[in-house]
Amino acid sequence: MAAVRLGELERFVSEALELETKERLKHQHPADPVRVAIPFPEISEDKIAAAVSRELSTPKHTQEQLLARLHGLQYPYAPPNQQRQKAGTFYQHVQKKNLLTFLLGPPFLGEVRSVWFLRLHHQLLAEHRHDKKSQHGYQVAFHQEMLSTLTNQLRKVCTIAAKYKVPRDWFVAYYRESLKLLLRETSVIYPEWRMWQVPVSRLRPRSLGVESQLRIFDAITRELTERKTKNHQLTRELTALICSPQSCVRTKILEPNPEAVRMSVRDRRRTKRSQ
Repeated sequence: MAAVRLGELERFVSEALELETKERLKHQHPADPVRVAIPFPEISEDKIAAAVSRELSTPKHTQEQLLARLHGLQYPYAPPNQQRQKAGTFYQHVQKKNLLTFLLGPPFLGEVRSVWFLRLHHQLLAEHRHDKKSQHGYQVAFHQEMLSTLTNQLRKVCTIAAKYKVPRDWFVAYYRESLKLLLRETSVIYPEWRMWQVPVSRLRPRSLGVESQLRIFDAITRELTERKTKNHQLTRELTALICSPQSCVRTKILEPNPEAVRMSVRDRRRTKRSQ
């Protein structure tokens, strides 16, 4: 199987997304809101995304779950065997800092929902990948070869057309269908790219969990910066609280813990300096 050239793949997928957007807007009722970007539950033919969206439920449900975390864990965070009897909660602390409205409202709540969606999506996807199969029931190797073949065929067709100076209109039907198939296979092989709209070449060799930590950490940091204040400990601990599974309310254990968040931020900083 020939290797996929990431630059070419990104160019073709970009065209595919543009085509998809045009077709969606073409059938959109004038009274409907204009939705150019695809929100995370609407990944092309993603059965797992649909199931995760149902479990994620409404923004109100997300608020309730986040509140349960804020009320249920001590601040500063300490493992169960190190907790103090008279310590306050995250809820009490963020309320004092006037951060409650920020945490429970848009746009930050959207970031929380996105991170929770991606974590559960990744968890379910990993169960399929363990058997070397996609969520569609086919071997991952099949999708990899399809992705490579479609990319190479599109490149060859464009090269031939350019050589003989033939306009794309001559093969537009084939080209469009190939782009649609390419977009589907990209969703299978590079789900993070498809969801985050980040070009494949910019996907970093970090886990999905680390990426989620950095997204939440950056969002909180931006809010505190706008308020002309800094609180690295609070930012790390809130990030750990949000990026942990919902079971943390019962276990009182944050995974990742604040130290892991600190190390993720540190590693990113070092990576940027070395580039």
